[in-house]
Amino acid sequence: MQMQCLLQETSRRLRELDGDLARRKAEEIVLHVLGCSRSELLLHPRKTLSRLDTEAVAGIVERRLAGMPPAYALGAVYFYNREFAVSPDVLIPRPETEVLVDLVLQDETSEDALFLDMGTGSGCIAGTLLAARSRWRAVAIDRSRAALGVAARNLGARAMLLRADCADALRPSRAFDFITANLPYVSCGEMASLDASVRNFEPHAALDGGKDGLDLYRRFLPCCAGLLRPGGRLYCEIGETQEQGIRELFAALAPDFDLGCLVVHRDLCGRPRVVRAATHHT
Repeated sequence: MQMQCLLQETSRRLRELDGDLARRKAEEIVLHVLGCSRSELLLHPRKTLSRLDTEAVAGIVERRLAGMPPAYALGAVYFYNREFAVSPDVLIPRPETEVLVDLVLQDETSEDALFLDMGTGSGCIAGTLLAARSRWRAVAIDRSRAALGVAARNLGARAMLLRADCADALRPSRAFDFITANLPYVSCGEMASLDASVRNFEPHAALDGGKDGLDLYRRFLPCCAGLLRPGGRLYCEIGETQEQGIRELFAALAPDFDLGCLVVHRDLCGRPRVVRAATHHT
């Protein structure tokens, strides 16, 4: 099938779902499958495509028409201007998480650093940080074997993958310069109101944080001080209703964390999104 014919057919099939954006969405799918630039797409409309390529495009369209989010249908998503492999075994990286990455890159100025990425999922946080700092190294933890399989596709040799349910799988070592964590934080009440594309396709275990959304943080935070070097920092993503709850959790850990350094950063919409905390320097 020629390129222009495939684009026309793909656009036609997507029109009911994407309306006026159908042509653009069709181009995105074909570009992804062929691995070419948009200029190539426009300059060679009569290029004949292989059967494998046309079948790959058709498969993505079928998944989209079944309601699957575009990132899962394509098997990839852009986060912080980098492409990451994804599957229904991991959450789709959200733009809000870029707030956490921005904060780490702003605060952590050491050329050499060893950090822990808890609940790594696709590995988008660790992968972005490692790409930005050529001498940093990471330990990426997740309780899902399938999620670690996805992370392995996105992380290189400077990341060690570890399957564990919580950071208590690591011995207290004071080895890490900082810790990043994006644990499940959707409350039970919020789970029912999630968009259908999230409820039906994204892994519930990576979303559900219990009654108030902080169950995993209650387990995780007490482990952190023993893993961080003196003065080491912890960066956690939270939901917009959880600022008070997370502050109370840290208050209970005052002997280990310097509460004077506790800051809650907001996302572009002004909602509480990332908590930065630090251990005492001695």
